[in-house]
Amino acid sequence: MDKGKRQKSIALPLLLMVIGVLLAGAAIAGPLLYLLVINPVAFAPEHRFVAPGSVTFTPTAGVVSIYLESRSVINGRAVVGSSSAPAGLQFRVTDAQGGVVPVAWSGAGSYSYASGAYEGRLVASAAVSTPGPLTVEASVASGSSGAPVIAVGDGSALGVFARLFGTLGGAVCAGFAGMALAIGGLVWLVVRLSGRASGQASPVA
Repeated sequence: MDKGKRQKSIALPLLLMVIGVLLAGAAIAGPLLYLLVINPVAFAPEHRFVAPGSVTFTPTAGVVSIYLESRSVINGRAVVGSSSAPAGLQFRVTDAQGGVVPVAWSGAGSYSYASGAYEGRLVASAAVSTPGPLTVEASVASGSSGAPVIAVGDGSALGVFARLFGTLGGAVCAGFAGMALAIGGLVWLVVRLSGRASGQASPVA
């Protein structure tokens, strides 16, 4: 086989590998860039209420994050408030059996998000060991001005992954398809190169 034909014999497997790698990379990097940078509210909490008040929901896993929102939407109405916690803001978290779950306050520089009608920052979290519905209550000092919006959501790595996977189901499938193309191209290339090596080997006298 001459040089030109040999080059053509490996060009298609190489092209297949390149397409597969690019497809897998785009399937992973593109949506992640969108969710984490362009649209971070995709990871924002799902449940909101005005303090004093409460909400009951069932988290995906055992960590619940509590946020204070300075821009939000409640019952279809836009709400704008302060990014600072109101005087006397307190949280009480109870599990399905009525047990009180300890709340840990978050320091400065905690996770924040801003997109569209929503802007907030992480102010507290609670680790829940008992599966089932969870109630988060918020209270403020008597006479405190304003009505702060409290948002809560699943803050665990497992919960975030579950939301990410649900959002990016198509991208995950595309990623697997790209990996399959890349692996298939690699196997094809190895087979082609092995065949060339066998064809070029000289018989032993």
